[in-house]
Amino acid sequence: MERANCTNIIFSSSATVYQPAKTIDDLPLSEESPTGGTTNPYARSKLHVEEILADACVANSNLSVVNLRYFNPVGAHESGLIGEDPRGIPNNLMPYVSQVAIGRRPHLNVFGNDYPTHDGTGMRDYIHVVDLAKGHLAAMKRFDTASRGFESYNLGTGQGTSVFELVNAFREASGRPIPTVTVERRAGDVAWLWCAPDKALKDLDWKATRNISDMCRDMWRFQFRSMNPSGYVADNSEEQESTISSVISDDDSDESKRSDSGLSSDDDSNAIFPKLKLTMSPAKSIFHRYINKLTSSKKHHGL
Repeated sequence: MERANCTNIIFSSSATVYQPAKTIDDLPLSEESPTGGTTNPYARSKLHVEEILADACVANSNLSVVNLRYFNPVGAHESGLIGEDPRGIPNNLMPYVSQVAIGRRPHLNVFGNDYPTHDGTGMRDYIHVVDLAKGHLAAMKRFDTASRGFESYNLGTGQGTSVFELVNAFREASGRPIPTVTVERRAGDVAWLWCAPDKALKDLDWKATRNISDMCRDMWRFQFRSMNPSGYVADNSEEQESTISSVISDDDSDESKRSDSGLSSDDDSNAIFPKLKLTMSPAKSIFHRYINKLTSSKKHHGL
């Protein structure tokens, strides 16, 4: 990085670096809330990189790091051309709900309905992926000033949404019933988690503008209205310049192949990636618009 004169970094961190809220009085979580006490490798890895970057800023006064702590990114681009396409059994709530709505799965397991919340289910701070992308654009502008060292910002709406509230919002967006089955709590799950995004508004002039209904609507548009019931599927039609084709099998009935993170296991990756083939995609122009914005200033060298 020094040889390339890269002194500006945006790091994609996570709300999981915060210590779990013991009571609702501990919320919302601000950037000053205590971190640590992580309970899984993903959270620990994020916290570890944060610590490395903070130390690097102390050692090098020319280094600037904007550390973005994501809460729960969900949804899809409003065009329906870009969305989340888990290869295995989804490990996150909204893509699982979406697959139940489209008929790929019979029901949604709700892990616990006895939390101290208004409907008994866990509450999270969901943020639309487009709001999240715009948060990165706002973070780029932070580099227009002198080096500021290591700075952290929460990216979230500042509002908690329960599991049942999300399911009901998706029912409205899709017009589908979305059956649920309540099961026992999962170890490590917490009752509440939402942020205070005030610092991002003050320093970055950024705030989330899309609500849970918008998130569900756009996710459903990607899943159903844009003919993606199985995510990105093969389509060799030359008339649709925009297809993303793949010979990846969507047979994910074997739960033993599912990794804890919801991503493909190493064995799956070796089998999948050599077969992946991409053609011109309608998503390409949308993606390029975001990239062009990110790279428009020569002052910005690092992400």
